[in-house]
Order: sequence, then structure tokens, then C-alpha cells
Amino acid sequence: MSVTSTSSGTDQAMQAAWAQLQLQQARRFADQANQEARALSEKASEAQTNADRAQEGARTLRVEAGQARDVATGAQRNVRASESLSQVGETVNAVVSNAVQSQARTQSTTQAEAAAPQPVVNTQGETTGTLINVAV
Repeated sequence: MSVTSTSSGTDQAMQAAWAQLQLQQARRFADQANQEARALSEKASEAQTNADRAQEGARTLRVEAGQARDVATGAQRNVRASESLSQVGETVNAVVSNAVQSQARTQSTTQAEAAAPQPVVNTQGETTGTLINVAV
């Protein structure tokens, strides 16, 4: 019986050692799983922070794009206004130039008429001072 009890004691010792070995492996596995979970959680947190920053950057860019559109619209409006003013200026210049030319023609006609001798009407109602060619 002593051989049986020794072998059963050895079996029990082996089983106890095997159970302890399995327990150590389970603890190592659990520790590794916890480390991986913490690392993944940190990565997820970092990714969320980056996503939040990117979203805020996108909002900022949308605001800046809107402001740029407003500036572009104002610039286009200013260009159209400048073009209109330029056309009005050209029209005003043409009108003034025509008026000056017309006034100059009127003045030269008036001066020519004033410089020409005016015929004189005598007491009998005849115009005098006109030259008549009587040479035949």
C-alpha cells in the first residue's frame, strides 16, 4: 500500500503543481489582456481627441470659407460698381465734349454773323450796303 499511497501523493503533487502553473498562466494572460485594454483605451482616447480637433478645424474652415465668400461677393460688387461708374464717366465726358463743341460752333457762327456787315435799310425800306456787280 505504500507504493499506491506514494504514487497517489505524487499524482496529487503533480496535480497541484499543474493547477498552480495553470493559475500563473491565467494571471499572465489576464495581465496581458488588461495591458492591451489600457493601451487600446489610450489609443481610442487619443483618436477621439484628434477627431474632436479635426472637427473643430473643419468648423473653423467653414467659417473662414463663409467669410471669404462674403469678401469675394463684396469685391465683385465693387468691380461692377466701378464698371458702372466708368461707363457713367465716359457718358458724361461724351456729353460735355458734345456740349463744348456745340457751344464752340454756336459762338463761331455768332461771331461770324457779328463780324459780317449788317445791311442798312434806308428810309424807303430798301437795303443798302450791298455790292452789286454791274460790269458786263
